[in-house]
Amino acid sequence: MFTADYEVLVRNRQAELLREAEQERLAAAAKPGKKARTSPRQQAARLGYVLVKWGRKLEQVGLPGNVSA
Repeated sequence: MFTADYEVLVRNRQAELLREAEQERLAAAAKPGKKARTSPRQQAARLGYVLVKWGRKLEQVGLPGNVSA
């Protein structure tokens, strides 16, 4: 099927990709996670902000079947 040279090239490329992936995993592990920086109180405040924002958008657009006088 394939020549020995091609198989060596494929193996070398796979080894290179594995090394790159390992380096990326190590770099990602070294960074502090986003969850570690935010407290539950900050997360709740953010959620409240988003829900209020969505509610205001729904009030502007209106819901189907919702009759406002």
